[in-house]
Amino acid sequence: RRDREGVLRSRLGGALLHLKDLEGAVKQLSMAVVLDPRHAMARFSYGSLLMRQGKLKLAASQLQKAVALEPGYGRAWHRLGIVRARLKDYPGAIKSLQRAANIKALAPLALCDMGKIYRKQGNLVQAFAAARRAYPLLCANGGGSIIHFTFAGLGKISAYDKIGAYAAAKVGLLSLTRSMAVEWAIDQV
Repeated sequence: RRDREGVLRSRLGGALLHLKDLEGAVKQLSMAVVLDPRHAMARFSYGSLLMRQGKLKLAASQLQKAVALEPGYGRAWHRLGIVRARLKDYPGAIKSLQRAANIKALAPLALCDMGKIYRKQGNLVQAFAAARRAYPLLCANGGGSIIHFTFAGLGKISAYDKIGAYAAAKVGLLSLTRSMAVEWAIDQV
């Protein structure tokens, strides 16, 4: 009985989350994980809600429990990677996103998010490697976009160390993005 009620509350909480009724979703999802602590989807939905509220450590905890319950739960691995990146746990984020990338449907998204993390770390080589891994998957889906973001100007980061390394990585990433756009345009990527 508790399991069934937990599933119903989880579904209701997920629907409320989708409708952006955060207060109602919190009530239903927190009760769902109490009633059925082994329900991975309830943990995923609750972790997603906590992430949306900016409660990243609590979100990571719920998402870790979701993937422990269901190791093949790709969406939970992906969301855990995003939360870990926001917590600046980049190695943990990469590991989570790699797990998500092993699931075919999530691979392009997970690889693009891995590229963003590598770029934030100034790792141009890994950003390129992630884009190259995503390329055939995007081609197989009929095309897509790989977007690299950089800061608008160096003046905004003048207080930070290693501006030279940042500038070199930024120029390299811009050049890489242009080169990939020219090479891969024929495949609508």
